[in-house]
Amino acid sequence: MTSGVSATNGLVAAIWRYPVKSLGGDSLDACDLSEHGFADDRAWALYGADGKIGSGKNTRRFRTMARLLELGSTRTADGVSVRFPHGPPVLGPGPDLDAALSRWVGEPVTVRPESNIRHHDSKPVHIISTSSLAWLGRALGDDTAADPRRFRANLVVEFGGDAARPEEAWIDRRLAIGGAVLRVVERTARCVMVGTTQRDLPADARLLRALAQENHGCLGVYAEVEAGGTIRCGDTIRVT
Repeated sequence: MTSGVSATNGLVAAIWRYPVKSLGGDSLDACDLSEHGFADDRAWALYGADGKIGSGKNTRRFRTMARLLELGSTRTADGVSVRFPHGPPVLGPGPDLDAALSRWVGEPVTVRPESNIRHHDSKPVHIISTSSLAWLGRALGDDTAADPRRFRANLVVEFGGDAARPEEAWIDRRLAIGGAVLRVVERTARCVMVGTTQRDLPADARLLRALAQENHGCLGVYAEVEAGGTIRCGDTIRVT
């Protein structure tokens, strides 16, 4: 199930936040972390007339909506800004953003903040290592690592050692990062979204096939927050 014992220490290579669920997000230098996850991560989502949340997959809470990953989202002082492939960004939440997104997905939608329905797929923090991305690139026969944007992790981390997927050895272990402490709880099961067209990435069905064949459809891990704090790029990660 795992790929070996991880190194003791690593570092944070990138921090990503996705203000609107299933839309692209932003790479940050630092972000505050609480028990609910990174500040404003998946804080908003598109809701259809049936009350389901726009996603790239169909579940009890979520429903497929067209071409969401081709859009980007950024937190603003008053809400969010959504970037479309053409034209200026549209600010929201509000009727202008709802109308623009309804035209984009081809059905009436509204952008709403998280309330009683959780916007995260599973746990509040998603982690993937550069070693795992390099491993997947090799599995695909590519000369480069898989693009981390495919996997929409909050933390991209670097670890030394020979483990192909070091984070898989962290289940039930704690990661001390900056002033925060995370507990890794499970591997991340991937879905069709990893191969879906994104703003700067074409569709690639090989990704999910390779993960299904080589790693039971998983890549990366989910974590819960035991102690909040600020996490910065370059912070040391200590596995205990």
